Amino acid sequence: MARNGCAIKQADQRAEELVALIDGIRQAGATTLQSIADAMNARGIPTARGGQWYPTTVRNAERRAA
Repeated sequence: MARNGCAIKQADQRAEELVALIDGIRQAGATTLQSIADAMNARGIPTARGGQWYPTTVRNAERRAA
């Protein structure tokens, strides 16, 4: 597999793992993208680039895994 293909595969796998975390946060009562982002930040879960979570990054992770 080409180098880029490997990176895409890793990103897809991480997105799937994150969606499992997001689902758990939703089951705990989070109803908005902002509340999910706040929970991810409170748990110390970094984004792919090591940054903070925002509603848009939550949405992008969900879309990537879909």
